Amino acid sequence: MARTYTLVYGLAVMGLFDVASRGLASALLAGVACFGVAGCAERYVMIQTGIFPSPMLFEDALSWTREAADTVQSMHDFEQARDSAYGSIGMLEGLHKLVPDDPDGLLLLEKAWSGISFAFMDDEREDALDHKDEQLAAYEEARARAGFKRARFFGDELVGLHTTGFKEAQRNHDTLSAWLKDNYTDKDQAEELLWLAFSIVGRIAFDMDNPETVSTLWIGIDLAEQSARLDENLDYGSAHIMIGAADAGLHDYTAAKQHFDRATELSGGRALTNQVTMAVRYYCPKSDKTNYFKALNEVLDAGDVLPDQRLSNTLAKRRARRYLSNKYWQEDCAFSG
Repeated sequence: MARTYTLVYGLAVMGLFDVASRGLASALLAGVACFGVAGCAERYVMIQTGIFPSPMLFEDALSWTREAADTVQSMHDFEQARDSAYGSIGMLEGLHKLVPDDPDGLLLLEKAWSGISFAFMDDEREDALDHKDEQLAAYEEARARAGFKRARFFGDELVGLHTTGFKEAQRNHDTLSAWLKDNYTDKDQAEELLWLAFSIVGRIAFDMDNPETVSTLWIGIDLAEQSARLDENLDYGSAHIMIGAADAGLHDYTAAKQHFDRATELSGGRALTNQVTMAVRYYCPKSDKTNYFKALNEVLDAGDVLPDQRLSNTLAKRRARRYLSNKYWQEDCAFSG
C-alpha cells in the first residue's frame, strides 16, 4: 500500500478558537498555514498588525493552506501529528461548505481524509489487532473504509470542476485511458490524480469482502499510472509504490519489483515506506524471509534521512517495528525456519 504521503495537519490550532468573524477566521487560518513557508513574511506581518490590503476571503485561506500543508511532513512526533490531523479536519470541512467549488479545498480534503485513514485509523486498527481486540479492530477498519470513501467523494468533485465524462469513461480500461490522455496532460494535474487513485486503492484494503469495491482497483491503477506519466517524481515516486503494491496483489511480481525499484531510485532509498510496502506486499507473499527482515530492519536502522518527509518515515518505522516484533503480521508469509 502506498505510504502516508503528504498529510494535512497544519490547521489543528483552529480548534482552540471560537471565531465568529469571517475576516478574523480567515486571518487566523492563513497565519497558521503560513508558518514555515518561504515567502510568507508579508502575510504574517498583515496578520500580526491586523492591516490587510483587501478583505480576507476563504479562498485565500484555502490557497495559503494548500501552499503550507506539506510542511507538516517535517514533524517527528506521531501522536502530535495524529491529534493535529483530527483537530483540523472539521475546519477544512467547514471551509468547504462555505466555498464548495474551491479546488484547493477539495484537494486538501481529498488528501486529508486519505491520509488520516491510512496513517492513523489503520494504525489504530493494527494496534487493536496487536492486542487481540477484534471488535475494536473492526471498528477502526470501518472508520478507515468510510474515510477513504469520503476522500474519493471529494476527489470526484474536484475532477468535475474542470472536466466532464469521468463516470462514463469508467466503462473499461481503454475508455478511461483515452479519457485521461485527453483531459490530463499537464504536470500540475498529477497530484489530483495521485490522491484520487489513493482514495480508491486505499479503500479496497479495508473492503476486501465487497466485490463492488474490489472491482474498482483497475480504475485506481489507471489513475496512478497517468499521474506517474505526468510526474513520476511526485511525492518521491508514490505512484510507483501504489502500482507496485497492486501488481504484487495480482501476483505479477516482476512488474511489482520494477515499480518498487523505480520508487527507490526516485527517492534515493530515503522514502522508507517503500521498503515497508515491499516487505509486506512483495517479500511476504513470496515467502522471502531473508529480504522481509532485511527491508524492515533497514527501515529501523535508518536515521533522519529525509527531513521533509520525517512524518512519513516515522510512520514507516512504527509499522516496521510492529511487523518485526509480532508474529501475527507474518502468519500469511509462510516463512520456514
